[in-house]
Amino acid sequence: MHLMIQARRGEGGFSSVYSCRQLLPDGQEGDERMVLKVLKDAAGRPHITSAEGLASAHSEQVVRACIEARVMRHLQASPHVVRYLGFGYLQGETVYAWGTAADAAQHTQVTRAPCVLLGACLKSAQDMLRDFGRFSVAEAKGALRAVASGLRDMHQLKVGKLDSIIHRDLTAANVLLDFSFNFVLADFGLSKTMLSRDEASRTRAGVPHFHPPELVAGGTYNASVDVWQLGCLALRRSAGPGS
Repeated sequence: MHLMIQARRGEGGFSSVYSCRQLLPDGQEGDERMVLKVLKDAAGRPHITSAEGLASAHSEQVVRACIEARVMRHLQASPHVVRYLGFGYLQGETVYAWGTAADAAQHTQVTRAPCVLLGACLKSAQDMLRDFGRFSVAEAKGALRAVASGLRDMHQLKVGKLDSIIHRDLTAANVLLDFSFNFVLADFGLSKTMLSRDEASRTRAGVPHFHPPELVAGGTYNASVDVWQLGCLALRRSAGPGS
């Protein structure tokens, strides 16, 4: 798939995000708005420029892209999750698809950057807080209802041996407003698949300010971590960008 990269939309610790459209064989741009999330290498560069760079990134960046793509494939039936369009690697302005995570593992000796292709959205909740201040009560209720519904779909997902998925990085930056004006969950690179609802984890992931007390105390947690972060998100949306 050939893409017309239009502009950089944002940048985080693990990736750079670009708005793009498909470049059709006749040279015209496709109608569908898309977002390309390009994983950074181990040195924090937005593009991997050497075989050594990709090899060093493989243990984290490629694995992170594999996790995100797998989780999003499972969640595509949910209207409360950003649309997943593909998973692969970027070389120049061409995206090459990987069929499975196993295929990705074979590309550690090439100069390509792992990426995830997503449906485009208007803004993140973080952008809205910055631009417009705190949400009204009605706006906050609608947004939080959509986020809670997305978490329900994650926590109740049953696919094969999987019993649920926890997000672990629920912040305003990872809640997006799509072009139908619906709030959707995004950024599943730190999510964790659970084989049982009784399963517990103690791995630290996500924004420290949003960690629940049991994680701060060094204990274990499960899907309750998302519930705590939802409460933090509700407080921030009601109190405004300085909270």
